[in-house]
Amino acid sequence: MNGFAFEVKKIKTHNCYTIQDKNKIMVSIIIPVYNSEKYIRECLDSLLKQTYINFEIICIDDGSQDLSFEILKEYENRDNRIIVLSQKNQFAGIARNTGMKIARGKYLLFLDSDDFFCNDMLENLIRKAEIDNTDILIFDAYKYDNLSNKIVSDTWHALRAPLFGTGIKASSELVDVIYSFTIPVAWNKLFLRDFITQNHFIFQGIKRSNDLFFTYSALSVAKRIGIIDKKLLYYRVHNNNSLQGNIDDTPEDFMKALYAVKNFLKNRNILQQYNKSFYNMAAAVCVNNLTNLKSENGYKQLCATVVNNFVFDLNKEQNILDTQFLKEIESRKNIVIYGAGAVAEAFVRYLLVFCQYSREKIRIVVSDIANNVSEVYKIDVHIFNEKLLDEQNVRIVIAAIGDRVQSEIKKVLIERKYEKITTVGFIEIIMLIKRSILNNSENLERNDKYNCTNI
Repeated sequence: MNGFAFEVKKIKTHNCYTIQDKNKIMVSIIIPVYNSEKYIRECLDSLLKQTYINFEIICIDDGSQDLSFEILKEYENRDNRIIVLSQKNQFAGIARNTGMKIARGKYLLFLDSDDFFCNDMLENLIRKAEIDNTDILIFDAYKYDNLSNKIVSDTWHALRAPLFGTGIKASSELVDVIYSFTIPVAWNKLFLRDFITQNHFIFQGIKRSNDLFFTYSALSVAKRIGIIDKKLLYYRVHNNNSLQGNIDDTPEDFMKALYAVKNFLKNRNILQQYNKSFYNMAAAVCVNNLTNLKSENGYKQLCATVVNNFVFDLNKEQNILDTQFLKEIESRKNIVIYGAGAVAEAFVRYLLVFCQYSREKIRIVVSDIANNVSEVYKIDVHIFNEKLLDEQNVRIVIAAIGDRVQSEIKKVLIERKYEKITTVGFIEIIMLIKRSILNNSENLERNDKYNCTNI
């Protein structure tokens, strides 16, 4: 069947049935493609199987060196809803901008060429967007491991629905969670095209983090934001050919993205409104990107860049780190880390690299072993119990995201008579890194490769 050869099709929307007009494009699906010959068929096939048919697919080949372009042309000839463009390699952001220029749909959906989708994804999205008149509609996703060909990590979410709540919300109603209830990607969000064009939003032309600015800027000013608490997309991980590439290749890109968001908020006179949320998000993005660097030398050099070019002034922060705690980690005392997520991972790497801790002096505990990783940087994760923590005066560092979670863990520890308790989040880790760099500046000369002073 060839594209708009579908005459009509009935789909149930709300409490009635509506006819899909074969000539009306409701959503433009924009897909940048780079060396995706292994995955692009699965991606396009899952879109052509959608229960909702009124869409166009705009594929932009970004200078692929494999058979991606030939496969795209094959699909373009097969179905006239598919449009294929090509450009020299300029990365996903520029490719998406190219696609936006010719998009005709009422809505924009930016997807990745190595992902695939539930058959009713578009039906769910269009129905909800039309009923609720949304500027941005956000949905959840599965994490699909390319190595094992299995869905992994039940605890991972692209949308944290409880943080958002229910109903339709303006950005001004989400100030405290605007950058934390969803991840900074475009592929789990349906955008109203008029909203995007009226605000002149475009993607940055950087290799990594190119959708952070686009996504968070749009969220910051949207009047009608909605969610669908369903997993509608399979997000593929461990794909070495991803357009995002390796962070070691372009380690400064995320800093450029953060500066762009900050400048956008400044220009719209809303930076003060989002002050706390932005700084927490910026710290989280910095620490997560630092943690993902494979090279220890690159990690140290980029740490230096972060603390010297960070998007807020670390010299103005209050001294919220306990002096005794600082002395203990400087002398490499035994330490227990409560948590095994992103904060804990970042803190462990800080201890190993900057404090020269041995793994034997670090213990990692969690309350629920089933929903956590089994190890962090080759340090086993254990279930929390008193026998494991045989010293009442051992330092316990709560490394978790969110004040509520930290407070709940701290309450339990206090009830069990533990006294030496410290909580760290992403901002505290940035502060610790800065302290270490200032104390060891003679050993951490700046490398021009990571110099972002001109951002």
